[in-house]
Amino acid sequence: MACPGGCAGGGGQPIRFNSELAEARGQVLYKYDRNNTIRFSHENPEIVALYKDFLGEPCSELAHHLLHTDHNGWEMPQAPNRG
Repeated sequence: MACPGGCAGGGGQPIRFNSELAEARGQVLYKYDRNNTIRFSHENPEIVALYKDFLGEPCSELAHHLLHTDHNGWEMPQAPNRG
């Protein structure tokens, strides 16, 4: 949820000129979340197995190295001028 607007409004979402659909995308994501049997990453059997078999434990040195991002360590590319 580090992106403005979280997953629904984050940088990886499609953006249409003069049209913002983050609210509509958010409503779809909330609907999916309500209906999922696994709602939290720590309850996902694949994530549990990943930590058990490879990463060790949450916040381990390996998990931190592979899964954490330094948001100040890179710059966003400049958007093309649409004027």
